[in-house]
Amino acid sequence: MIEERAGSRKMLQRIAAALGDDVAIFHDEPVNVSSVGEALELLTAFESVFDRDDRRACIDFVRSVAARQRNDSE
Repeated sequence: MIEERAGSRKMLQRIAAALGDDVAIFHDEPVNVSSVGEALELLTAFESVFDRDDRRACIDFVRSVAARQRNDSE
């Protein structure tokens, strides 16, 4: 149980770091299990991309989609 919590905490830290935010963002709102699962899937796939330029392209793509959606909702 303790190892599971430590693993979960570490995963949240990695997700928050990937999002450029603090782990506290996960505690301010109820947990959406499907989005956590999708974030884990995204991080797992991202870890298998070894080329630095490809990794940067992945990050840029996700950020551009997020920015577009933010702009569409305003």
